[in-house]
Amino acid sequence: MNEILNDKTTEATPEVEMELNTDLALESIIAEAMAETGLDDFGDESFMEGLIIYLRALEEEAQLSPLGLAVKRIRTVEILSNRLRAHKIFQEHPQILEQEIRDPVFIIGLPRTGTTKLQRMIAADPNVAFLRYYQSHYPVPWEGVRVQDPDPRKVKADEDNAVLKVENPEMFAGHPFISHEAEEETWILEHSYQSIMQHQHTYVPSYMKWLSRQDPTRCFEETRDLLKLVQWQNDEVGKQWILKCVLYNGDIDTVLKVFPNARFVCAHRPVEQQMVSWASMMILVRTMLAPDMDPSLISHDILETYAEAMDRHLILRKTLPSDRIIDICYRDICDRPFEVIRRIYDFAGWQWTQSGEQAMAAWEAENRQHKHGKRGYTLEETGLTEQEIRDRFTNYRRCFSRYLN
Repeated sequence: MNEILNDKTTEATPEVEMELNTDLALESIIAEAMAETGLDDFGDESFMEGLIIYLRALEEEAQLSPLGLAVKRIRTVEILSNRLRAHKIFQEHPQILEQEIRDPVFIIGLPRTGTTKLQRMIAADPNVAFLRYYQSHYPVPWEGVRVQDPDPRKVKADEDNAVLKVENPEMFAGHPFISHEAEEETWILEHSYQSIMQHQHTYVPSYMKWLSRQDPTRCFEETRDLLKLVQWQNDEVGKQWILKCVLYNGDIDTVLKVFPNARFVCAHRPVEQQMVSWASMMILVRTMLAPDMDPSLISHDILETYAEAMDRHLILRKTLPSDRIIDICYRDICDRPFEVIRRIYDFAGWQWTQSGEQAMAAWEAENRQHKHGKRGYTLEETGLTEQEIRDRFTNYRRCFSRYLN
């Protein structure tokens, strides 16, 4: 993908456009994935329905440029290749699926609430298992069944991230992608073609309408199985897991169904700050592949998507046992991270160790805020107003007012 992104500056020239493979035909994509892997058995193909609807939405609704179409084709081939390889490994090593994801803690909440810092600090503890960025994109080894050194998946992720840092430094400053660092499971969720992740980077309303009628259980079951595969290849069986995803807010009931021992840590930040930051980030992401899309349309689409999920979260919280979730605020994550993390360890029943504390302190010292640059944004550029943000999150603000300071 990095070669294509390097061509971004010359995208408008006919010669470059002719070099881009913009074909989103399902048969062509499947053929490329099979040719790349030498495999032809997906196992369960229930993901196909969502994939077909998503591909159609990309062509008819997402307003993608030739670059955008090419990037989405590449990612779809990657995902299908991952699915082919995963099915083969699960057949050859059925013991992988017999493992347990031990005592997982899921960091949730609205985006831009300090969750990345929190997850990465905790992941520095050598006693904790976590999903590395390169494995979130490529959860299945490309060669053999154990991580190689150097792992070609990590090399590829490093190359792509180096290009992204040059081509879109504001996006990288807002959320730096580091191949060996902890990353949320959004890219893993993407594999099911039954996740809101497909909506994150593209405007696909028909896919979202279809998704609203689906039971999300299969998506989380497949995510669990891929996490077991990552755990197995990393030799981390038996470690407690720190996970994070801002897409779980409206599905905590299904998360508990699939991960019965799960606990949640919900982060909060004033919505006027949080939503403007997130909407501006999504404008950067979506217009990278769809440069003609109206920023206000993107912002309002994002606002409604996350407000709906939080509305559902508030309903689900009423049935959630109190010992399964705690709330924390953004300012405490920034100013008093060790107090927050100690509280999380006590809540989860995890052991606090000197080696873990030292590792987390070293991570924080090495990763001060704005290390990769400071991203600038304004309310005006999003097309939102503070009042409509506040109004859409009225119930949320009322329920969690003590954490919104």
